[in-house]
Amino acid sequence: MEQLSFKVQGSEVDPYLVIFRHNEKVFNGTCTCKAGQIGQVCKHRLRIMEGSAEDIVSENQHEVKIVVSWLPGTDVQTAMAEIQIAEKKLEKAKQELADSKKKLAKSLQG
Repeated sequence: MEQLSFKVQGSEVDPYLVIFRHNEKVFNGTCTCKAGQIGQVCKHRLRIMEGSAEDIVSENQHEVKIVVSWLPGTDVQTAMAEIQIAEKKLEKAKQELADSKKKLAKSLQG
């Protein structure tokens, strides 16, 4: 199993440790931040999986590309794609709501 780790500066004084593991059947990642410790998705892992080296303070920012190359064909990649679709739908719904509120405000003015 291959493994890469990154130190990522978050809201705490000490950087968080983000670790990704991969073989042909498994991809997983952990983070020492509060969200990661309770099993939630954290922005630290998500940013790296999206290809961003933002906030990485270890000297291996170039290895982010390797993590991204591990994603194709995994359930993680599928879930990330579903999140992107849901986020686009949410943005569209927010815009529709804002437009409806503007119509209501205009209607109330007479």
